[in-house]
Amino acid sequence: MQTVNWPRVLGVFSLLLFASSGAFAEDWPRFRGPNGAGLAPTSARTEWQATEIAWQTSLPGIGHSSPVVFAGRVFVTSGDEESGSRFVNAYRLSDGHRLWERKFAATGHRKHKLNSFASPTPAVDSERLYVAWATPEQSLITALDHDGQQLWQVDVGEFKSGHGFGVSPIVVDDMVVVALEHQGDSRWLALDSNTGEIRWQRPLKSSLHYATPCVRTIGDRRELIFTNWEQGISGVDPRTGEVNWVADVFDKQHIESSISSPVLAGDLVIGVCGWLGHQNEVAAVRPSAAG
Repeated sequence: MQTVNWPRVLGVFSLLLFASSGAFAEDWPRFRGPNGAGLAPTSARTEWQATEIAWQTSLPGIGHSSPVVFAGRVFVTSGDEESGSRFVNAYRLSDGHRLWERKFAATGHRKHKLNSFASPTPAVDSERLYVAWATPEQSLITALDHDGQQLWQVDVGEFKSGHGFGVSPIVVDDMVVVALEHQGDSRWLALDSNTGEIRWQRPLKSSLHYATPCVRTIGDRRELIFTNWEQGISGVDPRTGEVNWVADVFDKQHIESSISSPVLAGDLVIGVCGWLGHQNEVAAVRPSAAG
């Protein structure tokens, strides 16, 4: 019986979606696309014939990350399950031609059997690609230019979790924002996208969460939206890390975790929290214009 390496196959199919569907003609710069909404500007086909596939390619490793797209280039990460090495690959969107590949040596370590060494989705802007990887001892945020040259790398600290790493960065203005919430010293932090210098960080009383923040626009200002079990749903000033408001909406009778990322629906902010064997919760809040 033939064994199929599903993570590798899924990675290839993800690339096919971007290459073969006109719905993804615009940039797809982060996890779940623009502002994490998971919405394309037009409808996408869910079925096609093999003869209609524009291109496909194999990857040097496996991973649970999603590809990101910017200015006609597809960027995707993967990892070698034996050595722990991580890879970043760039492809031309129009025909799948590989533009470059970068390999980052890393020590293999114990992880959850359902996780991978390349689970976080990278983020991309007009100048750089931002990749997050981790071992139990360190969490690395790395910036590359669009040609694959490393510009900076910052270790933002350990990540303790029996489930492994899966924290996706986002870009807000000239900052890279990361929600580092684990079974250790948790915090939200923002790095200067040009240098990697820490602009601000907010320590948290928080456990293990994987929700990627989104951005809410109120008039001429914006705020970051975070979700976790301990605080609930929070609006945070992206310039300073100051908390504008908190909606403590999740049940505290059982430990829960925020895995799904928050989304916006009109003037509502929607967050999810839950745990295996306990109730799962969806909460919608309507913050005031002032936060």
